[in-house]
Amino acid sequence: MNLGTFGNMADNGGSVCDFYANSSIFITGGTGFLGKVLIEKLLRSCRKIDKIYVLLRGTTNKTAQERLEDFSHEVLFEKVRQDDPNIMKKLIPVNGDLTLPNLGMNNEDYSLIVKNVSIVFHAAASIRFNLKIKEALHCNVEGTKKVIELCHKARCIKAFVHISTAYSNTDKTFVKEEVYPAPENLDKIYEIIRQNEDDTEADDLTSSRPNTYTYAKAVAEYEVLRNHGSVPTAIIRPSIVTPIWRDPTPGWLDKWSGGTPIIFGLCKGLLRCLDTQPFNVIDFIPADIAVNLSIVAAAKCHVE
Repeated sequence: MNLGTFGNMADNGGSVCDFYANSSIFITGGTGFLGKVLIEKLLRSCRKIDKIYVLLRGTTNKTAQERLEDFSHEVLFEKVRQDDPNIMKKLIPVNGDLTLPNLGMNNEDYSLIVKNVSIVFHAAASIRFNLKIKEALHCNVEGTKKVIELCHKARCIKAFVHISTAYSNTDKTFVKEEVYPAPENLDKIYEIIRQNEDDTEADDLTSSRPNTYTYAKAVAEYEVLRNHGSVPTAIIRPSIVTPIWRDPTPGWLDKWSGGTPIIFGLCKGLLRCLDTQPFNVIDFIPADIAVNLSIVAAAKCHVE
């Protein structure tokens, strides 16, 4: 599937591009692999977008502005820069931190987002599988709740897209396109954590999942369901995200991670066997397909 510049939407006769025209967007996780592909696609295929605000953490060596400039000069953005040399000016860095109150933004930036943004993509997450449960919840659940709070305050919110994972419900053989109850009540989870400083019993909470990442993402999905209220919301569950399939640069990726080593090893003949079950499926999805779905989902959840 290649959505290109996005065709008409059968439901309302308008196009996805029309939905994004003159809108400002707020993105968390914009410097991650999927976030970069998302930003590039929005800039290239929805040219009438007003601005894209990207939440970034400054580092000891670089400011948020410098980090944004670094990644905007990557090969991924070469095509869109050639089409419009000024297009990258639509990107606005916002210094912040997902784990802090008000997402770590100062009052001026927070007010600016609330006033101008109408579409929110929440792609930021810690994907470390070995975090303690408290740390995984702090980033992947509490961070998500802070983004939802921002959506409720946004004056002209049209859509909120939460990027989850296909593995948030690994305790089930068949997963439907619905949000399942959390593995445990969030208040109870925190109570268990408080009572068990050594994390022994706290880590037992995740026994139904292979790691704390998938556990926290399941809790986050349920918190989105419970708290999104009147905000038009979609949850996207990509599987293992792989390099770009076709659009705009086939094979592009920014780092050697995820399923890429497996794909590379198989293609080169270096990896000839895997320790697995004979009927298991390695579920990959190219980054451009996951991004196309996310962009269309925002427009779709708004019209419905």
